Amino acid sequence: MKKIITALVLSALMLTACSSDKANTNSSSSSSSSSSSSAPSSSSTTSSEKADNSSSKEKEKIPFPSFTSKTVKDEDISSDVFKDYDLTMVNIWATWCGPCVNEMPELGEMYKNLPENLNLITICIDGNEAKEDIIKFMEENKAEMPVIIPSEDMNDFLNSVRGVPTSVFVDKDGNIVGDIITGAPRSDVEKAYRAEFDKRLNK
Repeated sequence: MKKIITALVLSALMLTACSSDKANTNSSSSSSSSSSSSAPSSSSTTSSEKADNSSSKEKEKIPFPSFTSKTVKDEDISSDVFKDYDLTMVNIWATWCGPCVNEMPELGEMYKNLPENLNLITICIDGNEAKEDIIKFMEENKAEMPVIIPSEDMNDFLNSVRGVPTSVFVDKDGNIVGDIITGAPRSDVEKAYRAEFDKRLNK
């Protein structure tokens, strides 16, 4: 519990994100693998066909990694969790991160208020080392959403995370929707994240 108390004190410093121990200096992850395929060589390609090709590239889906893991309460959980919801927010955090800990009570409140087609899950990158503290902290703050312990099949993705908290929105097919968000809102956490849900649902 000492880690979490320390993190709460640190949150007063107005930080919105913490550098991740798992940060990867490889900068290739941000461009959604949009390497352009060569255009058809035929001179008969029409402008509408070119537009269709361009549109299909823009709509290329980036999958969230398929995973099988456990929560801090030792419950089984997998990427099948996405299938029952139009959109799921995945919040990646750490117990030593002040902004992460500071926003968690409001995330818990948002979780209770989400409509049936939306969901929220979290992945705590040091969850395996701090299970009991996390369970106690979440219960004290009435935050009921699942806290997932990272599994090996998440490693590549988590290694690409530059800071925490990081929030990713995933559709029912397991694809990432919209930009990945690093950092916590400075105020009205629930309102800010609900706006991000709405933005992606309206695409």
